[in-house]
Amino acid sequence: MTRMLFATIAALLGLAAAVTPEELENYFYSTSGLDLSRAEAHTLAMQEADSLTKCGVTVNDIKALASVLYSTSYIDMSKAEIRQQLLPLAKQHIDPEELKNMWTALYSTSSLDLSKSECKSRSIELTKYRAEPDQVKALYDVLYRSIKLPKTQAQSNTLELAAAGCDPKALEASYKASRDLNSAKSSALRANLNGEAKRYAKDGKAYTLAEFQQYYGKDYFLEWLAAPAEKRVANDYKAYTASEFRMFFGSSW
Repeated sequence: MTRMLFATIAALLGLAAAVTPEELENYFYSTSGLDLSRAEAHTLAMQEADSLTKCGVTVNDIKALASVLYSTSYIDMSKAEIRQQLLPLAKQHIDPEELKNMWTALYSTSSLDLSKSECKSRSIELTKYRAEPDQVKALYDVLYRSIKLPKTQAQSNTLELAAAGCDPKALEASYKASRDLNSAKSSALRANLNGEAKRYAKDGKAYTLAEFQQYYGKDYFLEWLAAPAEKRVANDYKAYTASEFRMFFGSSW
């Protein structure tokens, strides 16, 4: 009986979140949307309505993300770029506020101070990896102000380590103990999320960073960066990575 109730609720929620081809077509056709021709908008809407519904993406979600991608204060995409990237990013549940915060962390002169063109690609990349803006800023502070790397090296190392999910405090502590940056990076990456974060190797199995190192040897870090993150289903019936679980559950994750 309980299972039937949950199934009914899930079905009703699915219907409530369904995206209709009509509302998609109207958005794709509008000048404030993708500004397609009516025929192009209709074809795209028919192609995408089902997959967007299955991904739990609403038209309001798409509009909110598009506003950040198109904003000259943030990502500053052209209409052509938005047409190409908007729906794939929406299906990956890229949070518009997180994207804005990441862009700010990368562009601010008090943080990484990257160029606008580099912020454009890097902010999307790091948000895809579920990196956190505060973690990015903290990593840069450690590398530039504590370890005292040259600015360009601190920037490139921050982007690399943030994508991999590096713990800034562990990085600083490890470097103070070893005075060897490569050793400190490896130690800090293993410490992130209590070692619970996993990614999928080429054998289709999920491994921790330490296990990736055993599996791939010297190429483990590049393989880790390229690998998709493992996700698990939470109480809201949605799948999350380990870092998203930490944000969802807080200290009790």
